[in-house]
Amino acid sequence: MRIPLLSHREEIFRRSETVNNHAKTTVSIQAVSQLLESQYQSRGEPLTERRRKSISKIWDYLDSSELTDIIKAGITAGSRYNKQNNVKLYGKALTTPSDIIMFAKQHGHLATGTTSSQKDIQIEVTVPPKPKIIQSNRIKSQEDMHNWIQDICSKSEAPAELYKQLPSKNWLRLLVIEPGSATDVLQCQLLQMELELARSRYEALSYCWRKHLDIRDWWTFWKKDASKFGKLICNGFQVQISPNLGEALHHIRHPRLRRVIWVDALCINQNNEEERSQQVSIMDSIYSNALKTLIWVGNDGNAEKGLSRICQIVNSWDPRKPANFSLFDPKTGKTHFRKPTAASLENISENKQMQALHEVFGYDWFHRRWVIQEVVLAKSADLLIGYFTISWAWIGLAAALLRTQYSHLISRSAYSSSMVIQHTMNAYFMFRLSRGCNMPPLGIDLLTLLRLTSSFVNSSPLDTIYALRGLAERVDVLRHLKVNYSLTKEQLLMNVADLLMRSEKAPLDFLSDAGTEPTISTKYSWGGGIQAGASWIPVWTGKSRSLLDLWAVDERFDAARGLAFQRPVSTSSTHLAVKGILVSTVMWRGDVLVLPVIENDVLSKKLPTSRSILSLIQSGAFVCKEAARSDELISSQALEVFARVLTAGRDSQARRDTSKRANLQSFAAFLRLLLEQDNGAWYDAFSAMAENTGPDTFSQIAETVTLNRTLFVTTQGHLGLGPVEMRAGDKICVFGGASMPFVLRTFLSDDATDNLYNLIGECYIDGIMDGETVDAMKDGCNHCGPFVPQILLEKLYEYPSLKEEGKEMIRKLLNEALQLGEQAHARLDVSTVELR
Repeated sequence: MRIPLLSHREEIFRRSETVNNHAKTTVSIQAVSQLLESQYQSRGEPLTERRRKSISKIWDYLDSSELTDIIKAGITAGSRYNKQNNVKLYGKALTTPSDIIMFAKQHGHLATGTTSSQKDIQIEVTVPPKPKIIQSNRIKSQEDMHNWIQDICSKSEAPAELYKQLPSKNWLRLLVIEPGSATDVLQCQLLQMELELARSRYEALSYCWRKHLDIRDWWTFWKKDASKFGKLICNGFQVQISPNLGEALHHIRHPRLRRVIWVDALCINQNNEEERSQQVSIMDSIYSNALKTLIWVGNDGNAEKGLSRICQIVNSWDPRKPANFSLFDPKTGKTHFRKPTAASLENISENKQMQALHEVFGYDWFHRRWVIQEVVLAKSADLLIGYFTISWAWIGLAAALLRTQYSHLISRSAYSSSMVIQHTMNAYFMFRLSRGCNMPPLGIDLLTLLRLTSSFVNSSPLDTIYALRGLAERVDVLRHLKVNYSLTKEQLLMNVADLLMRSEKAPLDFLSDAGTEPTISTKYSWGGGIQAGASWIPVWTGKSRSLLDLWAVDERFDAARGLAFQRPVSTSSTHLAVKGILVSTVMWRGDVLVLPVIENDVLSKKLPTSRSILSLIQSGAFVCKEAARSDELISSQALEVFARVLTAGRDSQARRDTSKRANLQSFAAFLRLLLEQDNGAWYDAFSAMAENTGPDTFSQIAETVTLNRTLFVTTQGHLGLGPVEMRAGDKICVFGGASMPFVLRTFLSDDATDNLYNLIGECYIDGIMDGETVDAMKDGCNHCGPFVPQILLEKLYEYPSLKEEGKEMIRKLLNEALQLGEQAHARLDVSTVELR
């Protein structure tokens, strides 16, 4: 749409002529602004900020012969006049003609003279004509890209330095790789260009800083390949690069044509913190505007075998659009295609299929955090293994099929490993988010995104967050997160936590990702110390245990249901003050839970812990307040509580199991399997409850849930599952705005307030996961668990080596502690809890 302002061209262009094929124009910048403002005022319309932005794009409606770069700079977004009639461009105030001349020079213009007055700022510049640009829809081949960049390079002066300051935030550098043979040294040059000008005229590289190799072989690999791939010549300077990047560029290089690549290690001045922050903030635009993204994973193993299996899996599912891959010959420049058929898959054993898939999914690229946005934002992407190339669409689809229809390949194959399984799941996750995925969109919030990407790795702690910022199109709240590499890790994570508290439906759910992490001393002891740093700051990398909180939004726990999120002012900027209810005190905690390995209903490994789950069941400690039958060894109600706690209330699909007898039969079969003899009263009792159910269901759920966790009981008779770092005396609390209960430890110091705590971690407690404690608080009472606290105390604390006098003394002290705990929580109330 052409706006009706062009009739006033004579007021904008005071003089225009052609001198030596250069456009020479004197522009009155203030006249432009005044003219446009008067146009709106004549219509009786206010000049809103939105209209100011539309004015800034006036050059889009002018004829190319009348358009010069200085006009574009003069009316760019954000250009305005303040009360002193000073021009402000790109956030920089230009108060004198000299400022304008300097600005013009920085943007590549040749200022030849200026005139100035208080009411009118003018500048006369000489602007070289722009080179003829091939339209983006014509860049369809390497030849098109070569011809375009050839023209650009022929008109560019030889740079005097490796990195020249970028003119503005919408500029980037492109790496032009000169053609050469496989043995030639890499010759490149860096060109600065506006992102808009470069749109769809370059390829972006996604890679891992090193190959997938055992860490023991890393130094050998570095010494072997560093001399061959660890350097290149760029802008006439020798530059050191990682060997894997060098190998990638060697394979990308064409024997006859120039290639235009964007790669972070070279196109961003990594030693300039300000530029690094600015370029990372526009990385979503860089990858989404690339013609294609090239995924370099490495050059090891039998790539052809692995890629053939990928294609066979896809083609066996849908042969209408057969998947294929190609092999590039660097000597001739020709490409040869491979088209595996689905029929050949039937005659290959599962072990051989998985062994072949390891040749693709075994690379470290699949767990590098930066690659997520690089693939998700790509218009199209190809995966490269050496000179083999396959479309990312086939990789992602194969990962989706392996996760769903071919899951048996991963679970049963002898060649399956946790690494390959995780890499396959990572590929599926990235494929679901990718532009080319035809499956239903994966709607996620920021907290879910951070949890789903916790298995990915990055070298810089800040990149745990910044590497995902390009996904703002999918997770809008990321737009509010500014990239700033001068922040510490703690400062950034606090900013993210603050963002979550302002944007999430459950503002404090991120606390499930906070707390202490187990160390060697806490994994096999009775509680550990507190790690350095704020305990409430969430961590999304290197987690040693799974979440107790559920993933499905419609099935989440709601321990604080009915209690609103409130955030009072804390006593320190590093503390978090919230409103919560202190429910109970931890009276006893068990050993670290290490479940036995069960395969096909057979116990293949004995339980290594000193006090097993079976011994707790048989201890007689867990007597329900509701009187059990005299002939029962243990009530079914007690076993139901144990089954729910040890599986954290979920079923085999990791969804919430709301049935009262959830997993009871499978748990009883599990206990029966732990008995050393297949007879006796306990065996009969467990058999009666198990009926015809096997132990596998319970074992598979509990194996994940109980990792690095322990059972505990409270002074109010609750049974729960919590972190191994907890210990007797810790508090149980529910926070308004959080789904799970949490374990807290009072912080003791001379200047500490009474309500200052360290966050130990989330926990699961049977009977309080749906707002029961909030209801009890509103009724003016406390909340009690199903078991009798006094019996728990007597049975769980035994000292066989002590004389009776010593035992009596300890019992007296424990009873006093129990009474104090019961009194402290006799009436529940909302209080301010400050986490440090």
